Amino acid sequence: MTIATGREAEAIMLLRELSSSVRLVVPSICYMESLSALEDEVKRQNYFQQQLSLQISETKRDVTSEQVASLSLHLEESLIYYRTRVDEIRTRFVKQFLSCRKMQK
Repeated sequence: MTIATGREAEAIMLLRELSSSVRLVVPSICYMESLSALEDEVKRQNYFQQQLSLQISETKRDVTSEQVASLSLHLEESLIYYRTRVDEIRTRFVKQFLSCRKMQK
């Protein structure tokens, strides 16, 4: 999960630079734990997106503030960028997960 979320640049480099003579051994339980961690991460991400969407809606309902248009725009942009980041995390997770599984064979 740390590789998928970009928290461990050194681990990413290590996996990329592994020699073909080196084989990794990852217990099956670790795969299950990583899938469980991904599920928890997805739940947190979905909750955050829901809360941000709610704030966008609430902001747009404020008809008296001079800052509403700017704030709404920034919140909407943030939501777009956040969704892009979520997609990147999922893509990296799947890529690393499959890569590790492939190394095991």
